Amino acid sequence: MAKDKSAAAETPATAPARRKKLPTTALLIGGITIVQAVGFFFAFKMFAGPPAATLGADGQHHAAGEDPKGETSKVTTEFALLEKLRVPNNKSGRMFMYDLDVFVVVGADRRPIVEKLKTERAAEVSDRLAQIVRAADPRILEEDDLRTLRMQMQSALSTISGDPELIQRVLIPRCVPIRAD
Repeated sequence: MAKDKSAAAETPATAPARRKKLPTTALLIGGITIVQAVGFFFAFKMFAGPPAATLGADGQHHAAGEDPKGETSKVTTEFALLEKLRVPNNKSGRMFMYDLDVFVVVGADRRPIVEKLKTERAAEVSDRLAQIVRAADPRILEEDDLRTLRMQMQSALSTISGDPELIQRVLIPRCVPIRAD
């Protein structure tokens, strides 16, 4: 019995160490992944073509506000389109009256066209701008610069006038929300 125990104890120590086999599945998947990556890289490189030209990459540097073409900028003028426009809005769940002044920036040569638009279509202009404010979401009316509201008003005025380039910008110097509850 004692001899069996000692023989059993010697067997593991004297047995040759088995080499661990590398997992062939992991190596196979890793190899395929690398081959695919190299294949995709060369395929994209071959079919992508040359890089696209970037706008403004003319190699010349211009100061801020300077016209890159050297042309004199057109003279613009501000024109009061609607003053003291009061429009209700209850989209927030509470009734607010918005007291607005709406000015437009137009080219000096096109000011008579806007004056004519103001006199001949005053009701349509007032109605359309009031409709925009009435339908506006509260977060649009709470923007610091009222950018969305200005853009919607400019689009509406362009539609009414029939000339999308007539009005360069819409200015809203006064927009006061007044609780009407």
